[in-house]
Amino acid sequence: MRRLELDATRWRSVADFYDDLLRALGACAGHRRSPDALIESMIWGGLTEVAPPYVVSVTGLEAACPAVRAYVSDISHIIADARAWRRANTGVDVEVGLVAEARGADRAAS
Repeated sequence: MRRLELDATRWRSVADFYDDLLRALGACAGHRRSPDALIESMIWGGLTEVAPPYVVSVTGLEAACPAVRAYVSDISHIIADARAWRRANTGVDVEVGLVAEARGADRAAS
């Protein structure tokens, strides 16, 4: 499975997360920055050059502020839930995910 690696050590805002994620996915210029837009692109397809299967791996998240860590954790769960919903309701699984690899107690998502 393809692994897209993001380094969160310089993220100071959610906008920084979206900048790196959308660049890694090869998103079109008009791609929105919201959980719904990520579900549309990652789970349902389109608006990005990278196609499943892939996992987005976020490292260095312990260096980001708490709000960014929480947001990335939320996005990780939202993507996993959307993938499970699609599999349960359509019988189609799309192999994508977002995992954060922070150390120790700072672990934000998995």
